[in-house]
Amino acid sequence: IEETAMATSEITTSFAESFFPKFGTLLRLKLAVSWWLRFFDYLRDRSQVRTGDIVLSELSIAERAIFRSIQRESFPEVFTAVNSGQALPKRHALSKLCPIVVDGLIRVGGRIKGAPVQYELRHPIVLPSRGHVTHLVIAEAHISSAHSSIRQTVNDLRMRLWIPGFHRAVKSITHKCIPCKRFRSTPQ
Repeated sequence: IEETAMATSEITTSFAESFFPKFGTLLRLKLAVSWWLRFFDYLRDRSQVRTGDIVLSELSIAERAIFRSIQRESFPEVFTAVNSGQALPKRHALSKLCPIVVDGLIRVGGRIKGAPVQYELRHPIVLPSRGHVTHLVIAEAHISSAHSSIRQTVNDLRMRLWIPGFHRAVKSITHKCIPCKRFRSTPQ
């Protein structure tokens, strides 16, 4: 009798890694997450759940939930450092930004906190430079600004988000844009 042993390894993927790439646009992802959040509210208390179409406030709550989930995966060391009051290592990409955690989201801190501008502009939400959700956010901003340049897309996104290596991340997305490639091409 021959006995064979087989070694297997179990790869654990997070919810965000398995669920978020199923959606090709940020709007579809936000809609799916907002329906999902509404379903959880239904399971908690059936009498208080809103019925009908998804409204804008639910989409913004879903967007924050998506960003929260992505940040928990990408920056766990920032959450532990900020919550314990320790400083980040100097080589960390977010160390110069003085990150703060507000409502479970990592935001840029720093000296602009006293400026007389909107809160989102003073403390933008931090996203990782790579990942499916970041790709969707950049692609949506690029398309909504009428396929604008890299600088214009970065400027539009900086109003509410901060991505380490911003120009590089936006450039990698915009150079894959088919309408932009057609516009940049030279006739043969």
